[in-house]
Amino acid sequence: MVHALAFVLAPAADLPGDQASWDQLVQAQKRGLRSGVALRLCSAPATCSDNLHVEVDRGLLQASGDLPGTASQWYCDCLVPHFDVHSLWMGVYAISGTALEPAAPMFGPPLEITRCQCLDRFPLQDAGNETCWFYPTDSGRYLRWENHRQIETLPGLLADQPVQAEPTPYSREALHVLWSLMADDRFLTCVGITLAGKRIEWPLQGAKPEPFATWTAFAVNDQDDEGFTELSSAVVFSPDQPANP
Repeated sequence: MVHALAFVLAPAADLPGDQASWDQLVQAQKRGLRSGVALRLCSAPATCSDNLHVEVDRGLLQASGDLPGTASQWYCDCLVPHFDVHSLWMGVYAISGTALEPAAPMFGPPLEITRCQCLDRFPLQDAGNETCWFYPTDSGRYLRWENHRQIETLPGLLADQPVQAEPTPYSREALHVLWSLMADDRFLTCVGITLAGKRIEWPLQGAKPEPFATWTAFAVNDQDDEGFTELSSAVVFSPDQPANP
């Protein structure tokens, strides 16, 4: 027998109780995380102007978010769901059963469930809080690509090792909401949730991207109290979309 913890974000009335099926957990999760933003960060190529409208006209910056020009790598390439901390509830479920052979399907349960126990249900805003920072902190010029999208996710699982031979310990005090200023935000944004320092991953079941993306050029000065300066931004539409929505 193997074990896993499953995490569901949904309105309180939609959270299942004990002996819920995987499908019930999935349907509840669909009512929780519904949108997010795909985010990529890289160093600005030396040939990139601070006026991004010029770079869009040159074809350097694409709506698809391809790595521009001579930029060597992404510092960050992720999807950040919109966590509505003030309205969603967290449900934590201990599931156990038989290991799947071959490995679990992409959109299926992590194991063949024979038992599901609801360990906890509480307002997400009651979770502990931690701050984090995943923007570059070294001085330099950078580019950010953002594309908003509608999403559907599966119940959350612990990243790296969701299924284990022994039950995973759980306590509400070990669950934390991560907050970041996202560099130029005026207010903190929830960017993830952890349990005992391990990231909870929300497998993506489907996504509908907006037909445009936003590129932003910014500078970081590690000697300045402010640190972050936005230089310019430009909206780029997909090739099959008109220039004006």
